[in-house]
Amino acid sequence: MSQAEVDNAIARAQSVASHAAAPANAVVQAAVNTMSTAALPQGRARTLADKLDDAPLSSEFFVGVDKNGILIDKDDSVYFDVLELTARLMDFKFVYAAKYKSAGGTAYLKSIDRIRESRSNKSWAAALAEAQRIDPSFNGRDYDSTDFVVTLAKEYRTKTKTFPVGTRLGHSTSTTGDKTVTAWLSEMFAKVKSGDITMETEVKVALSFLKKEKGQNKWGVLVPVTIN
Repeated sequence: MSQAEVDNAIARAQSVASHAAAPANAVVQAAVNTMSTAALPQGRARTLADKLDDAPLSSEFFVGVDKNGILIDKDDSVYFDVLELTARLMDFKFVYAAKYKSAGGTAYLKSIDRIRESRSNKSWAAALAEAQRIDPSFNGRDYDSTDFVVTLAKEYRTKTKTFPVGTRLGHSTSTTGDKTVTAWLSEMFAKVKSGDITMETEVKVALSFLKKEKGQNKWGVLVPVTIN
C-alpha cells in the first residue's frame, strides 16, 4: 500500500469515526466473549490459560492523545498525526473502568468482570461506593474501556527521546475514545471468524487521531486503520 493509499484509508476511517454509531451489540459481545476473561465458576481451579488471560498487558511506554494529536510517554515536545504499528488481537482486552477525583488528581478503577477491582481486589461494588465517598460528584457508574498494547513498526523521535522499532506502547481508551477502537476490533474479529487471521496474527496498523469538540471542550480520540 502506497503512502497516498494509507492517507486515503486514514481519511476514510476518520470520516466514518466522526459519524458512525457504536457497533452492534451482538458483534461487540462476540468479541468480548473471545478476547476477555469471564468470571470463573466458583470452585474451579485457575489454569495457566486463565492466568495468562488475566495478566496485565506489558508495555514500555504509554501512547496518549489529545486535541493536538498523538503523544508518546506524555512527551508533548512532538505530536504525531499517525503512528505505524503492528497489532495482535490477543493484546486487546475489554474492561470496565471508572474515574473520579481524588486528592492526587484523577483516579481510575478497573475490573475485568464487574466482580473484583483489578488493582485492589476489593469487590467492584465496594470500590465504586468508596469512589463516591471520596468524590460526591462521581455518579457511581462504570464505562466500557479497552486496554491494548501495540508495537512500533517505525522509529519515532521527540525532541528528547527516541522510540525504536519494536517499542511496545500501551493505551486505555476513555469514555469517548472506546467507540473508534471497538469499531476496528469488530472489523478485525469478523476476519477471525472467517479464518482470514487468528488472534495471534500481527496486523499492520496506522494509528491516527480524530479531533473532537463539544462546546468549549476539545479532545482527541485514537482511530486505528488496517494497512493491507
